[in-house]
Amino acid sequence: MGYVLLWLEAMASALLLVAVVFSLSGRLKKWPALWPSLMVLLLSLMGIAATIFAGFLFFNNINPQWLFPYTLLWTLLFITGCWIIIRRGGNKTGETLTAVTWSRSKLSGALSIVLVVQWFTMNILDNAAKLEAVATQTIALNKIQ
Repeated sequence: MGYVLLWLEAMASALLLVAVVFSLSGRLKKWPALWPSLMVLLLSLMGIAATIFAGFLFFNNINPQWLFPYTLLWTLLFITGCWIIIRRGGNKTGETLTAVTWSRSKLSGALSIVLVVQWFTMNILDNAAKLEAVATQTIALNKIQ
């Protein structure tokens, strides 16, 4: 369950980040789509690298094998979501891009909320892992004694 939450939160934060950058860069006179395109390229390459690594683990029967479907689906959906954002925000209305009309405050607020929720999820999962480690240590010490 925790991994699904992390997956969804990471997808939401990445796509919101692309939308915020596209909205901000839409005001530039020269090459307004350059910064969001570079961000999409960088994040996509990172997702592709993670997918290749997870695929290597998966096809060589190295644990964790469950990682490959998550990373493959995340990368494909991220690229699709970015394509939709760039298509919708890249339409020209007169002299400017449609992304200029997007509410930067609402996008930034949504991104902030998603990042805070993601931080809480990471803390909860970290505490759960620590409790599990303590329980495992306690069981091991009881068996030794």
